[in-house]
Amino acid sequence: MIENLKRAMGAGARTNKYLLELAWGDLDSEKLNVLCKAAALPEVKISTVTAGYHGRHLVLRGEAEFPETYEITIYDDANMSLRQFFCKWMLAIDDPGKYKTKLHDGSIGGNTGFIGQLINDASSVIDEIEENLNDLKDLPGRIEQTATDWLYGYVGMTAPSAGMMEFAAPLRIWMLDGSGNKVHGCEFENAYPVTLGQVELGADKQDEVVEYSVTLAFSDFFIIK
Repeated sequence: MIENLKRAMGAGARTNKYLLELAWGDLDSEKLNVLCKAAALPEVKISTVTAGYHGRHLVLRGEAEFPETYEITIYDDANMSLRQFFCKWMLAIDDPGKYKTKLHDGSIGGNTGFIGQLINDASSVIDEIEENLNDLKDLPGRIEQTATDWLYGYVGMTAPSAGMMEFAAPLRIWMLDGSGNKVHGCEFENAYPVTLGQVELGADKQDEVVEYSVTLAFSDFFIIK
């Protein structure tokens, strides 16, 4: 019986053999992989719908479900370079100027934000009307385009056809065999950090290395090999 188990399992998959791949901005992805203390393969489940008939239940297939966030735990170096990177990444996501998230800049006559851009477009059309009344027909189209640009700017997409948020990146987690070869992996689409875990400091923590969690949101994931 033991021989059967040995043949079926071989060397066995080891939970400490994994590889993390993430590339965004100037991230040192090799350092992140080396200092990634813990990661996980995501949970997947199929929801069910129950239909009753004459006292019996038929269990039907529902939708596939998976968590909306993914968490890793990392060590950091003496310069806290990884934490600095994730802080900069999260600040870049929350940059209202870059992603055009403000409806108005708060100043009278301001020319930024969604409303300000509409005012600029309307003023421009009014000026052109003085030369050519036919330009009035362009106003609805300009308002629609401005609204579309603001919407995609809000979620960080560069254009409606791009499909990828510019502040997001694919994240891959691989299981490795004993020789370091990739044997099974998952890719998370549109991954970006949403929580940077707290680091507890204390005068009594003399023999501890800094470690903290990073929680990333993502839109979908799939198996890769």
